[in-house]
Order: sequence, then structure tokens, then C-alpha cells
Amino acid sequence: MKKTILLVNLIIGLIFTSCQSPQSKWQIAKNPLLTQWASDVDPENPWPEYPRPQMVRENWLNLNGLWDYAILPKENSEPETPEPEEDRAIVLGEFGGLGLPVEKHTWEEKAWGYRNMKDFNELLEKYEEFYSIVWQFKDNPGLSAAVYTQTTDVETETNGLMTYDRKIIKLNPGDAYKINTNK
Repeated sequence: MKKTILLVNLIIGLIFTSCQSPQSKWQIAKNPLLTQWASDVDPENPWPEYPRPQMVRENWLNLNGLWDYAILPKENSEPETPEPEEDRAIVLGEFGGLGLPVEKHTWEEKAWGYRNMKDFNELLEKYEEFYSIVWQFKDNPGLSAAVYTQTTDVETETNGLMTYDRKIIKLNPGDAYKINTNK
């Protein structure tokens, strides 16, 4: 009984000490390996550029700093976007998850995907369907960027466009280029 009470008090103490009040100021996590750039990060005054050489670009807009994001419900398995706001970019942060295990090219024999495809043709059709939706989002509601997940299979997860061993590309690169560029 005493051990149970001690354990409960310890858990409650850990919860209270690890919670921050909503008024607490954001700060970088403590880390003994911080570089000069990381230790000087401040959300009120973010770095104007990453601390490495940049390619020369016209109309460059720095997006360093704190971001707001929305996690949308997974009721629909197709790509979707949040409602647009006048002063914010809309980014589809992750979509895809089209699983296709390729025999003898998986990390383990037992593999999985979020949405399992029967073959390469079904994968291509679903990939094209997803991107047709994403391209519509460009104009309405005004999508600024999209991130497809994922480029390669990762251990037992076979949602990649390449197999775990990188020996099989699951989509024809020419087809993927046409779909990705909307041509």
C-alpha cells in the first residue's frame, strides 16, 4: 500500500513539474551540444537565413520562426487542407501512405502500409488521384506547398516510392514527373 501511494505521488509530482503554464515563454530546449546559431534562437527575432550558403533566389521569403499548424481528422483518407487565412501559407504537411510491399525487397517478410495497393498499376492510379486533388487545392483554397510521404520504404512500413533496399522504384519516374508537375 505504501509503495502504491509513493508511486502515485511520484507520478503526480512528475506531471506537475513537467507541465508549463500557457503564459510561460517559449525557449529552446536545454542541450549541451547547441551551436552558436541554435543558442541564439529567439521566436521574436528569428534568423534571417539558415547559417549555411543559400542559392541566389529572387522574391525569397524567410519563414524561420514559430508556426501555427492544424491537425485535421483522418475521417477521409484523401488529401485535404485547412481553411485559408489571409496572412498565412497553406501547406499540406503530409499525404500519401500508399503501401506496396515488393517481395524480396522488404526489411522483413511481414510488412504493412496505410493503404495497401495490389500492384504497381494500382499504386500509380492512386498516386495520380491524390495529386489531382492536390493540384486542385493550388487554386482553391490556395495551397502553397505539399509534402508527399514517403519517398522510401522504412523498415516494415512499405509506403515508399522506392523499396527499403532502394533497388526497386515503384513508380515510373517519367509518370511521377508528369503527375508531380501537372503536365
